[in-house]
Amino acid sequence: MRTIALLFGLFLITITSNAQSETEAKTFTITITIDNVLNDDGTVMAGLHTSETFMRGMGLQNKITTIENGKVTIVFKDIVAGEYAILAMHDENNNKQMDREANGMPKESSVFLDHQHLMAHQAL
Repeated sequence: MRTIALLFGLFLITITSNAQSETEAKTFTITITIDNVLNDDGTVMAGLHTSETFMRGMGLQNKITTIENGKVTIVFKDIVAGEYAILAMHDENNNKQMDREANGMPKESSVFLDHQHLMAHQAL
C-alpha cells in the first residue's frame, strides 16, 4: 500500500512539474514603435505595467531607448499572458524623470497605452 501511495505521489509531482514547465514556456514579446518623436534629444523611457504597478512606480520591465530620426522601437521580452499597460515619456534633458510645469502638467511628451485606452500628452 505504501508503494502505491508513493508512486501516486510521484505521479502527481510529475504532473505538477510538467504543467509548470508548459506554463513557464508560454511567454511573449511585445514590441512597440513610436514614430514622430519631437526631436532626437535625450531618450525615451518606457515601462511595462500591471494594474498593481501602473502609476505607482517602476514597471515589471523598464527600458531606456535612444531616438533615431524621430523614431524608437522598444521590446519587452518573456512576457506571460495577461493585461498590461505601457507608459512612455520623452526625456529630452536625459535627467531620468518627468519634468513638470508649476501646475503639474508634464513639460515633456508622454503616452500611456493599455488594452482600452491610448492617451498622449505632447509638450509645447
